[in-house]
Amino acid sequence: TADGYRRLNDANKINVKPERLKIVTVSKGGTLSTLLRANGIPSDRIEEFSILNGMKQNDQVASGSKIKVVDKASSRQ
Repeated sequence: TADGYRRLNDANKINVKPERLKIVTVSKGGTLSTLLRANGIPSDRIEEFSILNGMKQNDQVASGSKIKVVDKASSRQ
């Protein structure tokens, strides 16, 4: 029942915007973790995005390959 929940008053939690994914084409090859960091993914989320991309962090990604990252423009709105 609704009586069992506290009212949500924290503005940071109420106004959360969803993250949008963007698929980017790798221009210069490297490891997945290096490429994710170069695209603004914080170190504490590298494992999460490795899983999302179906790869291991130390997998080599060739130039021209596509990877999923967070669209920085949508996360600022």
